[in-house]
Amino acid sequence: MSSVLAVIEEQKGIQIEMSDVTLENFDSLSRILAFVDRQTAGG
Repeated sequence: MSSVLAVIEEQKGIQIEMSDVTLENFDSLSRILAFVDRQTAGG
């Protein structure tokens, strides 16, 4: 999982807090994409 987080952080230029690593955000690919969209949109 940490390698997935590292790739997302590097590719999208965001910092993922450990408190954000939840099933609600990372349970499926669609949830991961939605989380990244929210983070890159500033919210």
